[in-house]
Amino acid sequence: MKKLLLPIIWLLFFAQHSAASDGAGTESPFSLGAGARDIALGGANIARSSNWTAPFWNASSLVHADRFSLGGFHSRLFASDVSYQYLGAVYPTIDFGTFGIGIFRLGVDGIEKRDVNNLRLGEFSDNRLGVYLAYGRSFVSYDFGLAIMFEHHSIDNYVSTSSPGINLSVGRNWDINFWKFKDLAVVINGQNLIRPGIRLADEVVKYPYRIDFGLSATFLPTQQSEHSALVSAAFSKTDFMDPTLSLGIEYQFQNLLFIRGGLNHNNLSYGLGLNYNMLSFDYVVVDRDLGALHMFNLTSEFGASVKEKRLTRAARQENRSAVLLNLLMKMMGIGKNVAFDATFGTATGQNFADGEDVTVFNNDSEVPAILAWAIYGDAFAVTALAESASVSSRTELANLFLKKLTDAADRTAKILNSELMLGAGTGTLINGLYNPSGPLDTTGTYATIDRAVNTSWASNENANGGVPRALTIDLLEETLEDIYIASGLIPDLLITSPRQWRAYANLVAPEKRYLQDVYIRGEQIKLDGGWQALEVNGIPMFKDKDHPNDKIGFLNTDHIGIYNLPPSVPVKGRAVGMIPIAGTPQEQAGLAATPALMARVIELASSGDKRNFQIVTWCQLASDRCNAHGSLIDLITA
Repeated sequence: MKKLLLPIIWLLFFAQHSAASDGAGTESPFSLGAGARDIALGGANIARSSNWTAPFWNASSLVHADRFSLGGFHSRLFASDVSYQYLGAVYPTIDFGTFGIGIFRLGVDGIEKRDVNNLRLGEFSDNRLGVYLAYGRSFVSYDFGLAIMFEHHSIDNYVSTSSPGINLSVGRNWDINFWKFKDLAVVINGQNLIRPGIRLADEVVKYPYRIDFGLSATFLPTQQSEHSALVSAAFSKTDFMDPTLSLGIEYQFQNLLFIRGGLNHNNLSYGLGLNYNMLSFDYVVVDRDLGALHMFNLTSEFGASVKEKRLTRAARQENRSAVLLNLLMKMMGIGKNVAFDATFGTATGQNFADGEDVTVFNNDSEVPAILAWAIYGDAFAVTALAESASVSSRTELANLFLKKLTDAADRTAKILNSELMLGAGTGTLINGLYNPSGPLDTTGTYATIDRAVNTSWASNENANGGVPRALTIDLLEETLEDIYIASGLIPDLLITSPRQWRAYANLVAPEKRYLQDVYIRGEQIKLDGGWQALEVNGIPMFKDKDHPNDKIGFLNTDHIGIYNLPPSVPVKGRAVGMIPIAGTPQEQAGLAATPALMARVIELASSGDKRNFQIVTWCQLASDRCNAHGSLIDLITA
C-alpha cells in the first residue's frame, strides 16, 4: 500500500503547487477535449477516460473497452456558427488488443468572400480536422497505448496537412479495497513525443510537448454496490505554459444516472449522463472566459462483448464427441415445466358435392404433454496462487479462466450427451431416448400421456425378442418403412454406436459414401474431424460414443429437440455471462436461425483463497410426435 500512496501524495502535492501560477503559450485547437463526460470531469479522468474518447485523452485506457463502441460529440462555440465536433469508434479484439479512431472537426461554413473592392465573390469555409489513430494493449499488468495524430487545415483554396505526431501512454490498475476505496488507476501520458508540424503560410508551426499524470479511484460511500463515485485528478505540463491541475468527481446510481463536476484552468464544469442498455446520453456546461459552453454527445455499444466472445470461442473448442447433443434442435422454454400440446385424431378430410351444406365438423383433440426440467452443469475454482501466477498479463489470466471454463463446459456436455440416451427422467434428470418412459419407447406413459389411450403416441421399434442379430440393409429399410406408415414422415437423422456405424460401413463397401455436408432441420452442416456421417438412403447416419451398442436410432429432428430455459432464471450468486454448451458449428457461432444450448456462468461466494464458479443449464429432451421416430434394436455387438 505504501508503494501506491507515495506516488499519489507526490503527484497531488506537486500538481497543487505547480498549478498556482498563470501561464501563456501555444495549445492545440482541440485542447478543449472530447466527450461531454470527460469535459464535465475537467479532463481529470484521463486514467479512466471514456472508451470512444480514449484515442485523444489516453490510448492505454482502450484496454478496458469491452464492446465495439461509437460516439458523437457536438457543440457550437459561444452562440456562434463555429462547430466543435468529435466522432470516435473503438473495436476491441480477443487476442490483438484494442483499436480506436477519433476525428475532430473545428470549423465554420458560409463565410463571405469579397475582393479588394468589397464585392462579394461567394462563400467559403474554414475547417480544421484532427485525426487520432490509436491502439491499446495490456502487458505484464500494465496498459500501454499508442496514438498517431495529424491535422488537416483547409480555408478557402488553401490546404495544409501536418506531419504525424506520436502520443504514448502507460497505465496501471490496482484493486486496493482500502477503507471505502475499491480500486485505483494511474497513468502517464506523453503527447507529441514526435511533434507534428503544420505549414501556415511560409512557416511550419510545431505542436508543443505535453506530459499528463492522472489518477482515478472508485469510492464506495455505502455497502450497496449500486452507488459509487469516481474521484479523479490530473496534472499537466505543456511547453511554454504553466502546469495545471484538474479535478473531477462522478457519482453513479445503478449505472443509469451519472452526475458530474470538474475544475480545469480555474474553469468549472458540470453535467449529467443517462445510460440505458447500451445507449448513453451525456451533457455538460463549461464556464469559459467568453461565457458558458453547452455540449452533448450520444454513444452506443454494439455486438457481443469481449468476454462473451471468449466464452463462445471456448465453447466451440470443446469436445465434439457429444454428437447427438450438438445435432438436436434447441428450443426456448418457459414456465416451471416443459409443456406442449400433442395432437391426436383419426378423422380425415371430406369430399363435398357442389353446393352441399357442411354437416360434419372434425376437430383433432389437443392433449397437454408435461415434462420436468432437468438441471445439469459443473463447478470450478480459481485459487489465489493460480491467479497470482497469471496476473502478469490480462491475457494469461483470461486464458486461465477460459481453460477452466472450457473444461467445465466439456464435462457438462459429456454428461448431457450420455443422459440423452439413457437418462432416467426422474427428479431433475433428462428423460432419455431409450428410457422405458422415453420418446422412443412403444408402451407406458411419456410426458404424462398414456400410450395405451393414445396409440399414435408410441414410437416404432424393430426388435427381435432380445435375440441379437446382424445388421442388414433390409432391417434398415424395414424400420424406415414402419416409421413412414405410422406417421407419413421420413427421419432425417440416424444415430448409433461406433460398432454399428462400422458394421454398416462394411455392409455397403465399396459403395459407402462419407458425407462432408449434411442437412439437419434444413440447416447445412459442414463436417469436420469430430463429426462423421455415412449415407443411408440419403439420410445421414452419425456415430456417437455414448450411444448403446445394440441399437440404431431413427429421428425426425423437426419433432424432437432440447428445450432450454432462458437466462432470466434467478440464480444464487453473481451471473457472469452465458456460454453455449452445445449446438451445430453454425449455432455455436450464432450464425443459425436456431440457438445453441446455453448455460449460465455464475460466480459463487468465495471460500478461503478461492474464487468459485458454476455453470448451470435447465433443459429437457422432448418429442411432440413420437411416431415420427423409431429404433432398430437387438443388434449383434461383438
